[in-house]
Amino acid sequence: MPSGAKYVALSYVWGQANFLTTLRSNVSEFQEQGAFSKIIPPRTIQDAIKLTEGIGFQYLWVDALCIVQDEDESKRLLISNMDAIYGHAALTIIAASGTNADAGLGGVKSRSAERQIPSRVMGPGWKLGVFTAFDAALMYSTHAKRGWTYQEGCMSPRCLVILDGKAFFSCRESIWREDVMAEVDGVKPFEGANILGRTPVMA
Repeated sequence: MPSGAKYVALSYVWGQANFLTTLRSNVSEFQEQGAFSKIIPPRTIQDAIKLTEGIGFQYLWVDALCIVQDEDESKRLLISNMDAIYGHAALTIIAASGTNADAGLGGVKSRSAERQIPSRVMGPGWKLGVFTAFDAALMYSTHAKRGWTYQEGCMSPRCLVILDGKAFFSCRESIWREDVMAEVDGVKPFEGANILGRTPVMA
């Protein structure tokens, strides 16, 4: 990747899925153009590649592929710089659903399913929609319960969270969700989005 190039990072749970990672024995093969037309990565990584291309980015950071797993010195160096890797990413894709790398990103490869939003009739001609709070749903995900993946989300200034087949955009100022249409007069600060107390970054 050229120095200064914008890139997307992927944060996901490896779990018990047995999948191919970058090793000294295959790193040259992986660096060849078109390598991933012959090598099939786990579904979450496949979906992240498709999503990255779909939103107009050329580069995607995936720890299993960008770190040579059996090269201890370089592995230690990259792990110690994870704050910079995720902190400088233009966007971090968070695979919040599923317990392993084969869980995929719901809605990426196929059209998102239409959903019936639970609602309650409050009076003649109007209803109140009932939504699961984003932070509460994320809190109980496997992704948030793993210290490694949880800190990747905290380090990232902008996150596209895929949770239960829905997309949420989270930054240090606010959270937006695809299943809600709301007219707002501006971006409101969201306390939970800035857990590290850093300067807001919007882009």
